[in-house]
Amino acid sequence: MSTLLEKGHARKCKENTSGTWYIPHHGVYHPAKKKIRVVFDCSAQVEGVSLNDVLLQGPDLTSSLVGVLMRFRLETVAVMGDIEAMFYQVRVPESHQRYLRFFWWPGNDFDVEPQEYEMCVHLFGALSSPSCANFTLRQAAKDNEDSLGSECADVLRRNFYVDDLLKSYPDEKPAKENILLVDEMCKRGGFNLTKFISNSEQVMNSIPTSKLAPSIESPKIGESKLPVERALGVSWCIELDQFEFRVTLNDTPLTRRAILSSISSIYDPLGLISPFLLRGRKILQEITSEKGCHWDDNLKTEHIQAWNDWRASLLPLQKLKLDRCYKPKDFGESVETTLHCFSDACQYGYGAACYLRQVNQDGKVHVSLAMGKSRVSPMKYTTIPRLELTASTVAARLGVLIKAEIPMIQTVKFWVDSQIVLGYIKNESRRFKIFVANRTQIIRDLTDKDSWRYIDTENNPSDVASRGLTFDDKKSMDSWYKGPSFLWNEEKDWNMIQPEHLTTTETDPEIQRTPSVNTITISNQTILEILEERVSDWNKMKRVMALVLRFTKICRKQVAFETARLQVDEIEEAGKLLIRMSQRKYFPDKIVKTKWLAKLNPFTDVDGLLKVAGRLKNSSQPEQIKFPIILPKRAVITQRLIEWYHRKVQHSGRTTTLNEIRSHGYWIIGMNSRVKSVIHACIRCRILRGRLAEQKMADLPTERTLEVAPFNTAALICLAISISK
Repeated sequence: MSTLLEKGHARKCKENTSGTWYIPHHGVYHPAKKKIRVVFDCSAQVEGVSLNDVLLQGPDLTSSLVGVLMRFRLETVAVMGDIEAMFYQVRVPESHQRYLRFFWWPGNDFDVEPQEYEMCVHLFGALSSPSCANFTLRQAAKDNEDSLGSECADVLRRNFYVDDLLKSYPDEKPAKENILLVDEMCKRGGFNLTKFISNSEQVMNSIPTSKLAPSIESPKIGESKLPVERALGVSWCIELDQFEFRVTLNDTPLTRRAILSSISSIYDPLGLISPFLLRGRKILQEITSEKGCHWDDNLKTEHIQAWNDWRASLLPLQKLKLDRCYKPKDFGESVETTLHCFSDACQYGYGAACYLRQVNQDGKVHVSLAMGKSRVSPMKYTTIPRLELTASTVAARLGVLIKAEIPMIQTVKFWVDSQIVLGYIKNESRRFKIFVANRTQIIRDLTDKDSWRYIDTENNPSDVASRGLTFDDKKSMDSWYKGPSFLWNEEKDWNMIQPEHLTTTETDPEIQRTPSVNTITISNQTILEILEERVSDWNKMKRVMALVLRFTKICRKQVAFETARLQVDEIEEAGKLLIRMSQRKYFPDKIVKTKWLAKLNPFTDVDGLLKVAGRLKNSSQPEQIKFPIILPKRAVITQRLIEWYHRKVQHSGRTTTLNEIRSHGYWIIGMNSRVKSVIHACIRCRILRGRLAEQKMADLPTERTLEVAPFNTAALICLAISISK
């Protein structure tokens, strides 16, 4: 606290003002760094609200930890540094400092009354601090890029993980020059870059002694042993320029919670030792799958024995040392860099391994493990081809991630176990084909289909990622860390398997051998087209769609089908989905930009519906009146909706139907003519509005058609009447 006050990071409050916030704080002691840090609990709530609840987190400007570590391994000369109290170098506007108040004893005298202080800088524990600090660092790079160079600015953008600098160079000369410029750029931005350390004596001699790491006794290699530093949590032996692995499993009571804590304590962001940890994860999975096993229950005897055996197998890992750099010191510049991703799966687990293959000017090849991934298979029985597809998806995602973080990679190739191809080609199960289609679509979206190759299981280095690895298996360890032997040869000598040469066995569980008596016709129609074709009522259409949505939801959750009546919100949600599907069909992006629809100033709401953005935003009218939904003129959905509201108004005229549709929040393109055509085709309206029938008159009698003198016929009629009387 004294340091905060002396450096101006905090100050005593000048006056009591309203609208303040007081933050509790505590000290956190770091055993490795041997210092205490003040952490403010900005998540502490008062009446259900905390400071972090009202702070904006801001964009995530932090570089990927995995990416920084992988770029740290690219070249032979490595340099590491640290920004001193990074958050404290970024000030908070004075008007906002009253929200960062805390209590402390003046002069550290605990016998007096504590007084009010307030932070003047961003603090540890606030939600917005990381984004603000990283934005300031990037702004320093932007402001000084023209004067100090773009290479120096790129270091600030891509080689810092929060306040830690990790950078590698091809030799000492560019390292010495660039590090001084990086230090100057940070200084201009208000940051003090310090605690430098390198595996090069020349680089450390070029840096002022005051800026070297405190653990360095002498910058001259050989005079004193260089320490083992932590590079973003990974132990880096600077003397040998190798990564080490510290495995510390505490002797805690053997419970499910303790085992999870022990496995999680082994830090391995690049997955370099992930096969060694697979057995421990499998033990935890088996414990978790047992019914009635709670977090703090004692384990069974068989689990205790398995756990102790696995712990004992991890102790030799402390002897494992991996070269930090992907290539040896005398390798020189790489003229060709490719990434090769392998995947494998079995009933025990599945995983992937990615290798960086570099070729120098003399044609010399070097292969090293860039990143690995190892996961346990699900407890529910899953066939091998399905697991292989899942593993290939993991490999595809890893390959895309590494390619994005290491720009020097020219091409990426994916090697798939032949088992996945067997299941893909030979299988006749519809369920499996659907699964294949879903997985391969993900893979195709991530990668180029021409980059996939097929490999025999015996040459697959990721085999240990699916079955686990022990320190005694030297052959498998060499394959895991150095890659398959064929990658060290020229590409023309690679022996790749062609899919048409693969064979399968009769015991393959993915192959459907029993004929089915049921037949099914798979239509290419969408559900919207099916409903438009088979359902002629808008309300019924919504109800059918609501049942479909309920069914799919239940299938995902694997619960019994609900027989309860449809709720109003389910029907309305189904109606929105039908309209959204119709809009996507008739309003693709190129049509939305056309002049006749652009006049409506359309926008998409939170439900994904295209609506009219009129001038009634500030009106007190309901949302459906202010922003009506746009409906295509020729869509079947539009006709069904017009027919529904026309029947609702008891087959009234066009104007009444128009008003009813608009009052329910719909805007139909060409509404007037469309409603008119629907009403014209309405059979009931034809009956109600038809012309009145006219009586057909009979033929005139003969007497009225004779050509005689007037009153002749009338006189005869009168005489006949008188005689009759």
